[in-house]
Amino acid sequence: VDFMISATAHMFVIAFQLAMPVIMVTMLSDIALGILARTMPQLNIFVVGIPLKIALGIFMMALAMPAYVYFLKVGFHGLFEQVYRFLQLAAG
Repeated sequence: VDFMISATAHMFVIAFQLAMPVIMVTMLSDIALGILARTMPQLNIFVVGIPLKIALGIFMMALAMPAYVYFLKVGFHGLFEQVYRFLQLAAG
C-alpha cells in the first residue's frame, strides 16, 4: 500500500510539472485580460481572450518541448524502476 501511495504521488508531481508552464501562461493571460477589461470596457474580452489563450498555450507548449522531452525521459526511467520494484513486491 505504501508503494502504491508513493507511486501515485510521484505521478501527480510529474503531471503537475509538465502542465505548469501552460497553466502559468493561461493564468497570466487571464490577469492581463482582466486588467484590459477594466481599463477598456468597450472591448469584448471573450472575442479576444479565447483565441489569445489558445495561441499562448500552443506557443508555450512549443517553447517548453525540450523540457517535456527531458521530463518524459526521466519519467519513463522512473516508471521502469517503479514497475520493477512493484513486481519484486508482488512476487513476495
